[in-house]
Amino acid sequence: MLTLPLLAQGQQFGCPQTPVTCDVIVPTVSFGRISPTTLTSARLSVFTLTVTCRRTIDARLPIEILLQVEGLPARSVRETLGTEGKAEYGLYLDAAQTQAWGDGSANTQPISDALVLAPDQRTFTRVYSLYGKINLDPGLRVGRYTGAVTVNLRYSLNCIPLLRRGLPRKL
Repeated sequence: MLTLPLLAQGQQFGCPQTPVTCDVIVPTVSFGRISPTTLTSARLSVFTLTVTCRRTIDARLPIEILLQVEGLPARSVRETLGTEGKAEYGLYLDAAQTQAWGDGSANTQPISDALVLAPDQRTFTRVYSLYGKINLDPGLRVGRYTGAVTVNLRYSLNCIPLLRRGLPRKL
């Protein structure tokens, strides 16, 4: 079982004071119960991260949100610890487990995305799938193994001014 704490950081450009807040919901990741009779070389798990951005003011302007969701520490191979030793696992952006999830360092990639909150839109939710793979060693002993990953949500806001219709432009 992995517990994923959250850190959120936001910046804004050309916007009223804090027009949007964003947060991420992170589930507990579990590779399930593994018995010595079903021990194979790896166990796969799929889980989702949900990012929700909410408009906090009534300004009716489009807001572009650039976001990045990082998994720290950034490693392609992570470790769970238990009373009977450790087990290695990885968290990936793709089902083929070729892109390790992290912060962009140590051969890892963050989730990066851009979205626009329309003038009449109050919330926007985006769901991302992540893939976990735990490597099972035949010498692994029965026990409970846990690890932790910090999830860091970074986002920046660009407020897009609406052009007024019918007003003459000065040249």
